[in-house]
Amino acid sequence: MIRSTFCALRKTVSFVNHSSPRIIPAFNYQAKQFSLINGRWFSGQPSQTKGELYLINKLKERIPDSSAVEVKDVSGGCGEMYEVYVVSPSFKGKSILQQHKMVTEALKEDIPQFHGIRVETSSS
Repeated sequence: MIRSTFCALRKTVSFVNHSSPRIIPAFNYQAKQFSLINGRWFSGQPSQTKGELYLINKLKERIPDSSAVEVKDVSGGCGEMYEVYVVSPSFKGKSILQQHKMVTEALKEDIPQFHGIRVETSSS
């Protein structure tokens, strides 16, 4: 199904190429993003990017009592947008804002390089 959808996109791009060249750059970009997502999520090989591994190690170093740290690059692999999930007993008794501030403080040198970051925390 995915292959047939991608083939349909290619045919549409080919058709659009002959009729309206101004649409092509955005359309090719979408097809490229589709193929990147396809390769990353459906390859059957769960792998983490260097950026994800770097952030995981940094969070484990800065929040040493964390029992779980998960980082996911949700930008299609380019390292512009991350989802971060941290479980730590040091979050107990703190507000969500305080918990998130602890995470963002741990990553404060890196956050300016991102387009965005989503943080989720838990004390247990």
